[in-house]
Parts: sequence; structure tokens; C-alpha cells
Amino acid sequence: MKKFLAYLLAIALVTTILVIPGKADDWAPRGGWMPYDNFEELVIDPEKWDVRENTADIYVVDGRVCFEHGDSSAPNISNWLYVNKYVDKLRGIRADIFVDYCEGDVRGRLAGTIAQVSTRDVFGQLALQGGLEPNPRAYGDLGLQEPGNPDSWEDLVWARFPQPLDIIGNTFTVEWTFSRDASVYYLDGYGSIYYLYPERIRIGGYRFNVGIGTRSTNGEGPCKVCFDNVWILTNNSTNRYK
Repeated sequence: MKKFLAYLLAIALVTTILVIPGKADDWAPRGGWMPYDNFEELVIDPEKWDVRENTADIYVVDGRVCFEHGDSSAPNISNWLYVNKYVDKLRGIRADIFVDYCEGDVRGRLAGTIAQVSTRDVFGQLALQGGLEPNPRAYGDLGLQEPGNPDSWEDLVWARFPQPLDIIGNTFTVEWTFSRDASVYYLDGYGSIYYLYPERIRIGGYRFNVGIGTRSTNGEGPCKVCFDNVWILTNNSTNRYK
């Protein structure tokens, strides 16, 4: 355990090869993935999602769930729809992200706590920052944090997808898979970022939570980020993810 905390560094490799499920209009299980929610019912299903609405208004419109931030809000606050089903088996999440407009540092993301190491949570995310001028960016990272103490954050790995990215007004398909051996972040059209842990970790734990959402570091806005066509991968979908 101490060795893991001392030496958890990652190898970041960018590749363009990763098998992903079908396109958004093919709403059927394939490639080991299961369709989870496409928000066609125009409501947030409480059986599917645990809603944490803090500094953004969360609502469904035009078949998307949107997180809308005002001109200003409290900094370093996250807004979530956590996956409610298959939590003990979850090993990946995929979604379409559409950034309608954004003038602040709000990031739309797939993210969550996937494990515990000693007293700290292992937290990862794949994030899009459309309002980060002059260079909007997409990135994946992994870090350690004491529960409830953001000042304890320790970035273990961080890698950015190739730029430039024209994020505002466009839809991006993103995917995050995680296992006992590695985390893989995929941005359609831009390839994958692969993080290999030097030692295996045990996925799960009583603070395990993974979902979709937004976060602003400085609380600036306005910004509107929408999600659609959410898929999930479980550890009995394919033997690659345990």
C-alpha cells in the first residue's frame, strides 16, 4: 500500500485504436456495453440517477440532460448525476457531451471515485473545458484525495488530448473505462489516453461513485453543458475489465 502511494505514476500513451460501442442512433447493446439513458422520457429517472444539484440547474430538454451555470457561483463545487444501477459492477461510462455556451472555467465531465488507497479516494475524470480561452481543452486525469478535503488533492496523472479543439456548439463522444490495472480515456476522433498503474488497485469501496456532471474551479460562468446517450460497461460485460 505504501509503495502504491509513493510510486503511483502513470504511463500516458496516445493511440487511435480503441473498440467503442455503436453510434448514438444505434441504441442497442453491443461491444460489451449497455445503453443506460438517452433521456427520451424528458425527465431524470431517480432509479437510474442520484442527483447532486449544487451550483447548477439540472434539467432535461430536447432529449438531453443539461447543467446550466449562471454568471457566478461558489467555486470548487461539483454537480452530479451519479449512476444508480450496477454500481458494484461498473467499469466504464460513455456519453455524448454538448457544450452549448461557456464563458467560464466550467468543465463537463465523466468522473468519480473508483477506489480507496489507505485513507484516500482514487478519483478520475475525463473533462471538456469549452470556455477556457484562448485554448479550450479536453483531458484525462487521476488523483488521490482525503474525503471532504479538496486541499489534499494530489495529481497522479494528467494528460491533454491534441489541440486545437472547437468545443463550443459541437458534440463530442467521450468514454472512460477503469480496471484494477489501468484507466483509459477516449475522445472520439482524437484517440485514447492510457494510464497504467504500477500496481493493481481494488475497484469499488463504500465511497465508489461514478457519473456525469460539471465543476467550476473559480465559480465563473455562464455555461451550459448537456449530456446524452449514456452507456455503461460492467465487469461481467467483458473479461478485459475486472
